[in-house]
Amino acid sequence: MAQRIILHIGRHKCGSTALQRFLLRQREWLATQGFAYPLAGLEDIAHHPIARNLENERRPMPWRRHGRQHKDRGIASQQQMDAFVTALQDAPQTSAIVSSESFQNCKPKQVRQFLDKFEVTPVVYLREQAAYLRSAYCQRVHASTYNGTAQSFANDYFKADYQAFLQPWLKDFGKELVVRIYEKSQLLNDNITDDFVTNILKTPSAAPCDSGGDNDTNPSLSLEMLTLKLELNRRGFEVDHSNYRVLAGMSRGGTSFRLPLALSHWLREKSKSGNRWVAQNFFDREDLFGEFEPAQDQDLELSQQEFRRRLEALKEQAEGSITAPRQK
Repeated sequence: MAQRIILHIGRHKCGSTALQRFLLRQREWLATQGFAYPLAGLEDIAHHPIARNLENERRPMPWRRHGRQHKDRGIASQQQMDAFVTALQDAPQTSAIVSSESFQNCKPKQVRQFLDKFEVTPVVYLREQAAYLRSAYCQRVHASTYNGTAQSFANDYFKADYQAFLQPWLKDFGKELVVRIYEKSQLLNDNITDDFVTNILKTPSAAPCDSGGDNDTNPSLSLEMLTLKLELNRRGFEVDHSNYRVLAGMSRGGTSFRLPLALSHWLREKSKSGNRWVAQNFFDREDLFGEFEPAQDQDLELSQQEFRRRLEALKEQAEGSITAPRQK
C-alpha cells in the first residue's frame, strides 16, 4: 500500500509535460525505486481528471479551443475518484506520484481531505513571472481562438502572485510543501526530470536516460507563427487542433517573441514583494530568481501580403483543416 503521495501540482509552463512523459515512460523503473505512477485517473500522461474534479471553480472560458478533443475536458466522476484512491491503496510500492498542473487551481484544503489516508508532499515549481507570462500567452493563442494582446491577457487571466498562491498550501500542508525554482541555473543538470528524481524522490539510483526528459517538449510559438495565429484568430479561421504541432514545428529556429518593455517592467515590479517573501521563507535569501528574459517592443501586425504568404506556408504542412470564415 502506498503510504506517501508525492503530489506534483505544477505550475503551468514549468516543465510539467516533460516531467509527466518521463514519469509515464519510466513507470517500471520508478517501481523498482519504490514509487508508483498510477495509471488510474490518467488523461494521456497526467492525472488531470482527478485535479479537475477538485478545482474550486468551474469558469467557462471566454474563448474557444480549436479541435473537438479540446471542447470537453475530462473530469473524473465520484466513482472514478474513489477508484483512484483504491488504486493508490492497492499499489505494492510504499510511495506514489500524482501529477497534474491543474492541482494549482484547487483549494489545498479539498486536496488534503481527498488524500486524507496518505502522507502528502505537495511539490511545486515556480517560474519567473515575465517568462511565465510570455509562455502562457503564446500557449493560449496557440491552442485557442484567443486574439488579445499580452497586456490584455495579463490583466484578465494571468495570476502569478506566488506568496498568495503558496500561503494556503503552507497552511494546510506545512513543512511538507516543497518549492523548487524552474530556471536552468537552479535545476539539477539544467533538467526538471533529473531535479525531480534526485531532489524530490531521492531515489537510490540515478534516473535512466530518457528523451522524455527534454524540457522543451511543448515549445512556444515563434514571433512569426504567433503573429500568424493571432491574425487567424482575429479573422475567425477554424484551425484544426491537429495543426498544433505543425505550428510548433514551424516555430523552431524562428525569432523569439518577447514581452513589451513596459509590460515586463510592470509585472516584475508587481511581483517583487511576493517573490521576496517566497525567497525568505523557502530559500533563506532575498532574491527568488536569478535569470530574467530580455524584453523587447516588437511589431505584431501583419500586412495582407505577409499574412497570405505565411498562411500558404502553413497550409503546405498542415495535418488538418484550416477553414476561412464564411462570407456574410
